[in-house]
Amino acid sequence: PGQIVILENTIFSTAGIDLAQAGANGKITINKAGWYDVYTGLCGSLNPIASPLPVWTLSLFKNGVIVPGSTFANMTLSPEQKANEIVADVFVHFSAGDILELANTSTANVVLQAPSLGTNAQTNSAYLKLVLLRAD
Repeated sequence: PGQIVILENTIFSTAGIDLAQAGANGKITINKAGWYDVYTGLCGSLNPIASPLPVWTLSLFKNGVIVPGSTFANMTLSPEQKANEIVADVFVHFSAGDILELANTSTANVVLQAPSLGTNAQTNSAYLKLVLLRAD
């Protein structure tokens, strides 16, 4: 609970977004002010599964404060279910220097681990996509 998602791989980035800390502590620094479309997703599972069945949630945080409308949720239905995916899409205004983080806001640990070879389970991962819609 409360864990910050560490983003280990960068596919593409511009000077407007600083990902230097994303692989170490999950912090993304916004260098260019404006309105962004922030698309996030997670494919994960709860381990162990408690009773009653808990729901796992993740949320975006801007400068340590939850971004309204950014929380997304799902649940793992059985121990055999190796992955469950959920996504969220929210528009956020950032000022230069703002810090963006994705964090677990549920009461249980969300497990992100690669599925066993030879299974058809999706690879467990979290991802975040930022698109500048309009600069200030």
